[in-house]
Amino acid sequence: MGRFAALRESGRKYTGTITPKPLKRLNWEIEKSGSWCAEFTEPLRFQVFHPYFTDKFIVDLNKHSCTCNFWELVGIPCRHAVAAIRRKEDDPQKYVHRYYSIEKYRECYSEGITPINGEDMWPKTDFPDILPPAYKRGPGRPKKLRRRQPDET
Repeated sequence: MGRFAALRESGRKYTGTITPKPLKRLNWEIEKSGSWCAEFTEPLRFQVFHPYFTDKFIVDLNKHSCTCNFWELVGIPCRHAVAAIRRKEDDPQKYVHRYYSIEKYRECYSEGITPINGEDMWPKTDFPDILPPAYKRGPGRPKKLRRRQPDET
């Protein structure tokens, strides 16, 4: 309950549209996107390439996807996507998934946790106490010697 309350309080302090950690990652990707070049292929599709490497990626801003798959997995535009967004002259923060928004963060921690009485005030029952499962030895022969370091003989 205390952790939940602390997170709720920290959510009230946030400003902007994105929570701090995803914003830090987005700023890192923006910094790394400086050397990538984007070319239009269709209205919202780009081919992004690096002038010194042979890597080429296809970025679709409409589907929020890049062929490196970082954007789909994490929800934050990768450096290739940021290069395409800059080519379009748009704000990269608009393309961060909504679950990183401060609004969703506050919504997540808006509900409280209902406290309960201590264990001594719980109602008594006639059922036996629930015990942890019995210890079960794993299969195979037990190790006799300690594991040696790679540099030991």
